[in-house]
Amino acid sequence: MPHLLKDHTTQALAFNTLHQLHHEGTRQERHLASICLDLLKSEEREMRFLSSIANVYTSVVQGNPEDQKENRKACARQVKNVFENVFYHIDGIENLPLDSGHIFIYNHLVNHTYYTLSNRFQLTLDSHFLSSLILNDHYEDPGIRVVRYGKSFEYGHQDYYDNLGYINVYSDDSDLKDSESKAKAKEKFYQEANDYLNNRVNIIISPEGTSFASEESPGSFKMGPFNLALNADEEPLIVPVIFYNFDKRITESLFYCSVLKPFRISDKKGENQSLKSFVKAYQRDFEKDVVSARFRAEQLLENHNNQ
Repeated sequence: MPHLLKDHTTQALAFNTLHQLHHEGTRQERHLASICLDLLKSEEREMRFLSSIANVYTSVVQGNPEDQKENRKACARQVKNVFENVFYHIDGIENLPLDSGHIFIYNHLVNHTYYTLSNRFQLTLDSHFLSSLILNDHYEDPGIRVVRYGKSFEYGHQDYYDNLGYINVYSDDSDLKDSESKAKAKEKFYQEANDYLNNRVNIIISPEGTSFASEESPGSFKMGPFNLALNADEEPLIVPVIFYNFDKRITESLFYCSVLKPFRISDKKGENQSLKSFVKAYQRDFEKDVVSARFRAEQLLENHNNQ
């Protein structure tokens, strides 16, 4: 049993064996299995969490590549199972726009390395949470995410996102490409994203272009999401979403999410203010909201632990 518990790939077998012994073993086996299961509650919870992540990955990569919309819906349904036994809290649902076709920006958090699958794939917990437990629940559609091109060794990453039909862009976490390839990808991003907005599909994009730990979040904002909003055929709302603790182990913390009040850039930007200046000023406001989210998450966790 200790050997089976050491590795992610055999932990499920370990717990299945313990449960079988607890129900069908001899008296002594049932007693020992009961003690083990009681001592290993946290480990079993994480095992089930990681197994549900693996199920999402398998569901997506085995989906029909010709039906990416259904793959996205199926993924959203599976992701709900991932968070079924996770302590999380959402504030600000009342701030969601009644209609869809808007840009959702968020501070992107790194994944804890413990939740890496055997093929090195990491299911980005914050963005999947946003598309599944917020957008799909509210609009019955998980929206379209903007994701980075993976590195050459990240075959799991590209297989997964290609089957979901998301918009790919180059980032600092992608393989280096020539300027012409980057320019073509950038042009394609603006065209595809604008088409989705015209069809009333929500766009999910992190303005940081990479991920950070909660304590270092947010990073510097890039101009892409804001250029897209201001130059769209019909200016969409920008809906800011803040995540905190999604980079932690589920047994150690509370996953916190806050939906802030949406806005249109044209309503907030000064008449003679450049877009770049506006984005810098808005980032400072966003940083303050992240600090508030940290205190709110800490308070919720303390209340939970005292119950």
